[in-house]
Amino acid sequence: MFELLTVEEHLTLYAGLRGLQGSDLAEAVGDLIHCCDLQDHLTKPARALSGGNRRKLSVAIAMMGAPDVVILDEPSAGMDPAARRGLWTVIDEAAKHCSVVLTTHHLEEVEALAKRVAIMDHGELRCIGSLQHLKSKFGSGFEMHVRVSRDGNTEDADGSTRLEVAAAFVRDAVPQAELTEERNGKLTFALPQATRLSAVFRAMETHKSRLHITDYSLSQTSLESVFLRVAESP
Repeated sequence: MFELLTVEEHLTLYAGLRGLQGSDLAEAVGDLIHCCDLQDHLTKPARALSGGNRRKLSVAIAMMGAPDVVILDEPSAGMDPAARRGLWTVIDEAAKHCSVVLTTHHLEEVEALAKRVAIMDHGELRCIGSLQHLKSKFGSGFEMHVRVSRDGNTEDADGSTRLEVAAAFVRDAVPQAELTEERNGKLTFALPQATRLSAVFRAMETHKSRLHITDYSLSQTSLESVFLRVAESP
């Protein structure tokens, strides 16, 4: 990226380097400006762009000329949530026409975009496969998040805190439930694949008032949990 060139000049330059000319060049530049939402920044030099818009321009340059393979390293770093989701749309559309290799620390980005996932830990490739394969192989099955009222550390008559009482109840209701995290009044449990969700919902709905539970949710094992399990495994 050249600090003194504008957004439009960058794209025109790289279009020429990729061998585009005339109407093909103009069409490619126009399409990428629109796709990457750079219309309002055409005449700005690169040095005047925000970090997020520099990322957008970098992605547009990478896409120029319809390459067979696009490699993107943390493309959405520094972007606000709206800009990030707009970029996801661009990447998802590009992936229909070429191979996209994407590295990211945003696991929601992986969930949204990836068809095949590789997890690296300390520079070592630990596993690779589809999202569903990795969740089935390394995930517990389901996750349940339980949030107790703000005074969750309040002690009951027997000296147990409300968080401890709620955790004990979940273990009784689902004997194989494993408490994986406790933070700021929120408990996270790993539930086995064979868990009868209807029974869990029934138990939680029946006792949530007594247990001072403000909200709870069940979902398939998250990719974050898969990553943590892979990183902790020998």
